[in-house]
Amino acid sequence: KLKEYYIGKKIIKNIEELREIQELYAFVWSYTAIMFMIPRSFVDEEIKKLAFNARIVTQEYNETPEEVFKEALERFFPKLKGNTRFILPAEVWNGDVKDTEKMLKTIKERKKGFIFYKDKIYTGILQDNLNNFNIELVDTESVISGKAEENKEKKEIKGQIAFKGKVRGKVKIISSDKNLGKIKDGDILVASMTMPKYLPAMKKASAFVTDEGGITCHAAIIAREMRKPCIIGTKIATQVLKDGDLVEVDAERGIVTIVEKGSCKK
Repeated sequence: KLKEYYIGKKIIKNIEELREIQELYAFVWSYTAIMFMIPRSFVDEEIKKLAFNARIVTQEYNETPEEVFKEALERFFPKLKGNTRFILPAEVWNGDVKDTEKMLKTIKERKKGFIFYKDKIYTGILQDNLNNFNIELVDTESVISGKAEENKEKKEIKGQIAFKGKVRGKVKIISSDKNLGKIKDGDILVASMTMPKYLPAMKKASAFVTDEGGITCHAAIIAREMRKPCIIGTKIATQVLKDGDLVEVDAERGIVTIVEKGSCKK
């Protein structure tokens, strides 16, 4: 049912249909996540095979819903074009979004910075909101204290080992699926996190390094399946490393070392 919308065979006609599709997607996603994990779990081999095959034929659609919802909302409310990511589903269902002028003012405030905490959005001064909820953002504090500049001078970064191995290669920073073409055979794929659409590039790369993630994240799972060295959770890989840097990914120790600074811009 969802695939008909994903491939453009159907379009969402009204808010009621949008809600139905959004709720169906949320329901399906929980099973998709489980299916994604099964091939690396201690279960019957036949079940692993079924789950892996199911993942292969569905993974290209994992990020499609965002585009489907965006297209529908922008068609229903043209004045909100380019801003739908700042709108909560609840604001669509309860009709708040129909007052586009008021919604645009709300969006303008959210664009300055917001916290989404316990199903609510809080705008205003970031640090005040953090203090109110007793939350400390380590990366934010690093930027405030000037440590972001220090990060740029680092020659070595550390993270968690997702799959062991040691390779050398040139860094290619991937920020979205639009620049996957940068990856050539043997390159080191560096990203905040990976996602299913990155698979063609991951097949070419000799190793993966990410800012985020744990041992069950997408990069870790794919690294174990492809048997490629992978270091995750570095927090600063995309800040420190640049396209063209020659690095050694030592996933025996969880360390990425810059061997030579590169000048590649593509």
